[in-house]
Amino acid sequence: MEQKNLSLLPVSLPIDAIAIVCSNLTLNDYLKFERHTKSARRSLIENGLSEMQIAKLIDRDPIPITLSIVDELVARGLKLTRLVIREAFDDTWVPHVTKIPTLQTLQIEYCDSFTDAGLTELVRGLPNLRDLRLSSAVHLTSQGFKALSAHATQLEFLHLENINLSIAEALGAVALNLKRFVVSLSISEGFDNKWTPHLIKIPTLQTLHIEGCNSLSDADLTGLARGLP
Repeated sequence: MEQKNLSLLPVSLPIDAIAIVCSNLTLNDYLKFERHTKSARRSLIENGLSEMQIAKLIDRDPIPITLSIVDELVARGLKLTRLVIREAFDDTWVPHVTKIPTLQTLQIEYCDSFTDAGLTELVRGLPNLRDLRLSSAVHLTSQGFKALSAHATQLEFLHLENINLSIAEALGAVALNLKRFVVSLSISEGFDNKWTPHLIKIPTLQTLHIEGCNSLSDADLTGLARGLP
């Protein structure tokens, strides 16, 4: 599908703009929160799509979300509740994303340049955030997670993917602050018994995915299981 310059699109949000929104909400969600459901579907049909093609569009793969697209969505006043960012994410994104205070679910990949300061500003600016998913956020420390707990008062679920040992240590250090929301962790680097003392401090850790367990013994697994009932 040919993508047009978003600045040239009319306010009625024809198919190209709806495709952009689909990367965050899916078409069904878009049609639900837009009051003019019938006119939105009619706009799709007028752009040459059949009902079958519309159904396929609902399940389309997300397209890349860039800073300019975030700014365009903000400019159009769309009350997004879900955003997925698959670009390299750092602190410079935060002032743009926090202009969408209605966000409830935020999934960010490639966070290896994301810092405590960025996380603090992010959660302060998203008061409705309930589900936060970060991948490769290897530079966060206990200070960032303290800020997360203090300011993300509506947060229900925190998923951290591709974490390193320092992240486990940081989470363990502020474990008492993490009781309000469920924690899910994915570990892709070498896992051994050094991780266990930190992980078992996290009372709400409910999902743990581990790859590279060559150094994990039966005793280590038993200790981990006992510490995470």
